[in-house]
Amino acid sequence: MKSFIRVLIVDDENVFRNTLRNLFPWEDEGFLLVGFAENGRQALTLLDATMPQIVITDIAMPVMDGIELLYEIKKWNQMPQHWNHPIGSIVISGFETFSYVRDAMKAGAFDYILKSELDRDSLLQRLRGLTASMPPAVGADHLGFGLFCTNLLNRTYTNLPFIQKHLQAYGLGIEPSASLFLMQSFSSDPTEGPMEALDARRTLQQKLADLSIVSTVYQEKCVLFGKAILLETTVAEAKKLADQYPFLYWGIHPQVDGVLGLSQAMTQLSQIPCQYFYAAGQRVFTYDPELQYSVPPQLSTASLEKAVAQSESHHISRLLADFLKACSQYR
Repeated sequence: MKSFIRVLIVDDENVFRNTLRNLFPWEDEGFLLVGFAENGRQALTLLDATMPQIVITDIAMPVMDGIELLYEIKKWNQMPQHWNHPIGSIVISGFETFSYVRDAMKAGAFDYILKSELDRDSLLQRLRGLTASMPPAVGADHLGFGLFCTNLLNRTYTNLPFIQKHLQAYGLGIEPSASLFLMQSFSSDPTEGPMEALDARRTLQQKLADLSIVSTVYQEKCVLFGKAILLETTVAEAKKLADQYPFLYWGIHPQVDGVLGLSQAMTQLSQIPCQYFYAAGQRVFTYDPELQYSVPPQLSTASLEKAVAQSESHHISRLLADFLKACSQYR
């Protein structure tokens, strides 16, 4: 498997994180985006899991700024267990003040790029320069299954050969361009969701062990995907979990156009809780791009205000119950 230089991006602006993600096809240039963080503190919690060789960071961030992060990375590199795989850093900032540049270089940054001057070539030049100055990393090819799935669902990867090699390495007979299904759990009780999602994933993994179906936990939800022809079997097993995990219901996207379409399918499945609102007794919902909603008669605010003023709790409950019933009937 080809060796990639692993890169962690740290910036509190989601727009800029996406700008960097889409600046060029990273895998084609020999780099692998292994994670994203919104501040220095969050980045530190990701170091053990992602094992980056390069950190690209902003300066001005909440909780922990880029300068503090650089000093923490400097301490990390001085630990004996990290001598064979130190982390290099590049700063990309909107500040051109000399003191910022000086502080960043003093803290160990390899280079400093202004956001206003950032483009594909300027970043690649710095990345390659830093890479050339670094010792070979130990275990650079290793990528944990959970991290790989998370990055895949986030559409961090765009290099299909790279994705295919990893799918094969994990023993999954899935072609990157194959027609897939995507299935995701939701919880009717947010306090029950994360742990139930983890338990449901483990149960389904055991039930579907002989099939090439990916089962993981992503954003506190149980997520499964695999060849479209395996959807019926997967749904049948999920339905059997209804009594064991009564708070879970499931959304299905039956036709995903290859692994690069998984991220968009995840976004589309975000409408499933709306469908659940209108059919709370149902356990499985299929994504419907044509789902339409209509508006029920407006709740009489005058009647509600009068009932509140007179502390008529029974009348208030009746008004609200009638309105919710109308919502259900009108979708």
